[in-house]
Amino acid sequence: MTDELLHRILAAQLAPSKTRAFKETLGSFDVETLDALVALPCWTEADRAAIRGVSLEPFLKVKSQGVRLLYGDNLPDRMREMPYAPLGLYAWGDESIIQRPTVAIVGTRRASGYGKAVAFKFAKELARAGATVVSGGAFGIDTQAHLGALEAEGQTVAVLPSPIDSFYPAGNRGLFTRIHQEKGCLLSQFPMGYGCWPSNAPARNQIVAALCDALVVIEAPLPSGSLLTAGHAADLGRPVFVVPGPIDFLTFQGSHQMIREGATFCDHPHQVLESLGLTAVAEKATLPADDVQELILRTLSTQPMLAEKIAAATGISEADLLGTLTDMELDGLVTRIEGKYAKRL
Repeated sequence: MTDELLHRILAAQLAPSKTRAFKETLGSFDVETLDALVALPCWTEADRAAIRGVSLEPFLKVKSQGVRLLYGDNLPDRMREMPYAPLGLYAWGDESIIQRPTVAIVGTRRASGYGKAVAFKFAKELARAGATVVSGGAFGIDTQAHLGALEAEGQTVAVLPSPIDSFYPAGNRGLFTRIHQEKGCLLSQFPMGYGCWPSNAPARNQIVAALCDALVVIEAPLPSGSLLTAGHAADLGRPVFVVPGPIDFLTFQGSHQMIREGATFCDHPHQVLESLGLTAVAEKATLPADDVQELILRTLSTQPMLAEKIAAATGISEADLLGTLTDMELDGLVTRIEGKYAKRL
């Protein structure tokens, strides 16, 4: 089977039952010509016309830019555990990083400053320890997960809900360019020319769940695609970690529900690394140059303070303050004691 022939099948948008029959029953990755492909008995005349009618030009264009089509034995090993894995994945970048220990980080697009800071810090520490960080390329938690991995000069994979040449969401075009240029990888199951429909996201989420060795949920509301992704991961036997948040943040209601239902409470990336058999790589804590963090340190003492009191004393909004305090906690500059914060000795 050539890349061009498989692309024809994917781009023809045939019924899933037909592609499953092609892959599982016929085992027809052996065909080498278009005539041999369309002669297979699984296709109707309409299927054959659709396969022949696919234009190869968009695929050949991205292929010339370095995009590869993964299928058969070249698909990531973990995807073999999916009930209905796609026939192929378009990959742009270094797809070998998927074979390393892999952690998926997921959460809401409408993330708080606290949630974004947690996603960034978790991804940075996981990537520094050698894990590949997988997420869905969306705004909010996904974006911060990718950025955290890049900040650590580590590896990250963005699984897109759109064709690999569409860069959805468009506002993250710069991020996606960084990922495939900095030894990361973009993945998509959708062929060039396929629309970016709402139904694409659940299909994308199943791949995110399948690719990971462990999944971390950060800031998931009710309802939430992140909860569905976590469900897929659990069904595949992947450990699911959930980072808690402030009890009055609606965007954490789904997260807290998952913890009540048995997901693993997680308040530090070391817990995730331990589950993967990886060792954290320490980053030496230094006095922050950032003016906001300096202001917070001047306000804090060794006696724990409530976040709202710190906000009142510093004039920083509580949402922004929580994000910065999370940064400082993970950097070893402050400690949290029963919901209050103090300067670390």
